[in-house]
Amino acid sequence: MLQAYDKKHDEDAMKSFVDEYKELRSEIRLFLEQGQKNIHSAFIVLAGVIVIGVRFKEPLLFLIGSLLVMLLWFNKVRCLVAVFRVATYIEIFIESKIPGLNWESYCGLHPIQGTVFDRIIANGVFPLLLGISSIYGLFIWECSFRLKITLIILLLVLIVALTLKSLQTARNGREIELKKWRLIKEKLNMKEKNSRRCKK
Repeated sequence: MLQAYDKKHDEDAMKSFVDEYKELRSEIRLFLEQGQKNIHSAFIVLAGVIVIGVRFKEPLLFLIGSLLVMLLWFNKVRCLVAVFRVATYIEIFIESKIPGLNWESYCGLHPIQGTVFDRIIANGVFPLLLGISSIYGLFIWECSFRLKITLIILLLVLIVALTLKSLQTARNGREIELKKWRLIKEKLNMKEKNSRRCKK
């Protein structure tokens, strides 16, 4: 009777882990799709700025368009961080409980974007779009040279900051999230041990 209960309990626990795994994998797909939508939206924004800018030649429009592209870029980086966070949670808390689930564990060993060149290619869409926007604004918009230079310098500073953030996330994001979940797991294990000692 006790063995039958334990078996049923194990089956229920396993089903719960599998359901959670499926749900989290769906979340990862949603974050990846959102990242792609940010890229598509950035192309649309830049195209709109160029088309409208040909007619109105307004420096403020150029600045607003560039800032919108930057916000989309930042959001794409956040989506990648979210992917790493969910994936490493799966690796630490779920894959160890379900035999045969090794995707996240093994994926971490795969040298995706292993070189600086690979990371630049993978994350170069937004810098390229902003570079085009900056060049376009510099030569097309009718405003003072000082204002143009000020806007270009401001954009270059933001582009460099976001590029460094993007490259760092692509290179170290998974390891950072992995360390956080391992620390959380250690704290939970310690809390469980202390709880058992108190019961004794």
